[in-house]
Amino acid sequence: METFFTSPFYPIIVSVIVAVIVAVITGYLTYYFALRRFYREKQYQNKLDKYQVLVDTMRGFVRGVNEQQAKQKFTDYYRAIWLCGSPAVVRLITKFYNTYIDRPDLENNEKQKIMTDCLLEAVIEMRRDLNTQGKLKKIEDFDLYV
Repeated sequence: METFFTSPFYPIIVSVIVAVIVAVITGYLTYYFALRRFYREKQYQNKLDKYQVLVDTMRGFVRGVNEQQAKQKFTDYYRAIWLCGSPAVVRLITKFYNTYIDRPDLENNEKQKIMTDCLLEAVIEMRRDLNTQGKLKKIEDFDLYV
């Protein structure tokens, strides 16, 4: 009497079942990692966009732009950075914000020097946060940026 395990089709059936299981697992893992990469790239792009707008408004303040719309845009993005920025970036932008808003007693040159240093240090920290490779590591490397 012939059983399933002694059947001539047994090796073929086992091979098909194993192939289907491997295909399902591979498909699931591929989908999982692709989705994970997609959300990482989306998060990176979101952070990059916020950093770019924030740096542009900070540069405007260092150069002396005093528009209400620019202040509102800076404030909006400053609040957004609290959610997605690194602690070092948040600390430097807070220092910049406090110098710009809360320190009317400082001389204009001293205030601008503090704000410029905060901006340049913030750019360096943003690059670190975004894992941007490059040789720009010190404030002096960004002197032309402001």
